[in-house]
Amino acid sequence: MKKTIIEKLLNNEVIFKSVALTLLSIIGILFGCYGYSSYQDYINPKQVYGKWIEIGVPSYDTEVMTLSDRGVYQNNRLISTKFKFDGTLITIKTGEGVTQYERITLHNVPKLKLITPNSTSKMFVKEGFVDEYKAATGSSSTQQQRLNLSEYFQKD
Repeated sequence: MKKTIIEKLLNNEVIFKSVALTLLSIIGILFGCYGYSSYQDYINPKQVYGKWIEIGVPSYDTEVMTLSDRGVYQNNRLISTKFKFDGTLITIKTGEGVTQYERITLHNVPKLKLITPNSTSKMFVKEGFVDEYKAATGSSSTQQQRLNLSEYFQKD
């Protein structure tokens, strides 16, 4: 018994739809895997590992915070053995309570801004970017700013 032209076309159409559906499924799975991998990179704590140096304070009062797989250090003292990072917020739990920093990037300079507790305003720049921060913001050392103000007010 010979197949009619309509039966052959229907058979080819079913094969075409099956192949197209399989290819679309594979592409969808690949995009999903890529998205999941990108998200995991985004929230990876290694993104914030390193030394963070406080800015906007005199050099004798500058705080240095180090984030690593071993924990959180402030001025070379361990304050917590772990921290959480969700891609934007760093949450550190200590005996004194919860501290949160927001990671921001301005002028390609990575910074941490103290969010909680909000009693003080602190900003940290990642080590190696301090000079870039000063160049981008036009800021100089606190002592230099004081010297400039002193010279300004001493003028007659």
